[in-house]
Parts: sequence; C-alpha cells; structure tokens
Amino acid sequence: MPTQVLVSGPRAVLRVKEDRSGRVPSWDFVKDELSEKERIITIRLLEFIAEHGPPRNTQKFKKITGTVFYEIKPTKQVRLVCFILKGVTPLTLLILGACKKKSRKLADSVIQQAKAELSEFLGQGSIL
Repeated sequence: MPTQVLVSGPRAVLRVKEDRSGRVPSWDFVKDELSEKERIITIRLLEFIAEHGPPRNTQKFKKITGTVFYEIKPTKQVRLVCFILKGVTPLTLLILGACKKKSRKLADSVIQQAKAELSEFLGQGSIL
C-alpha cells in the first residue's frame, strides 16, 4: 500500500499509510475526530519530531511494550501508533493508527489494527 509524507524535516520523515481506496484513516482521525486544540498540539509534536527526532521524553514518545510499535502521545488521551522503518535515512516513522485512549492502557484492538496495517504494508513489498 502506498504512503504519503505527512511531515518531513532534517531528523525524521513521518509517513501515513493509505488504505485501498486512497484514504488515510489515521490522518482522517486527526482532522475529523480531534478538537482544534488537540489537532494543533498533535501537529506541533509531529513537526517537532521531523525537526529534532523522536522526543526522549516518554510522556510524548515510547515503545509499546511487547510489540514492534511506538506511540506518539500528543495529549493524555490522543495516541498515534507508529513503526520505525529500519535502514531508511532519514529516520522514517510510518503512522499506522490513531485513537483516543479510554483507559490507562492502549486498547488491544488498536495494536491489532496496527499489526494488520503493518502486515499489509510489508506484504505489498512497499517500503515507501
């Protein structure tokens, strides 16, 4: 499946995966489901990552335990699930899903969806 560049900078490129119809569900979520304040905070964090690389602050970016995924955490509730593509320069993060967290833990369904998206992406032989 093809991807689109969402944000590009000197330290990282953030890409989003298109679905079969050419839509970008994770970015549609940011545009359509978040409040204006949440959307602005999310976009600023993505721009920061492109400019400076992923934050070392685990309150904003951390590996999801037991998976190959990372979560970008713009607010206490908003989560973007991503995968770091190995061997690609500059650092490339593929955003595979987005949600509002409803409890202390990220929902298993979000992780399962990210796994399915990544499997489909890798199965297509697509790198970018």
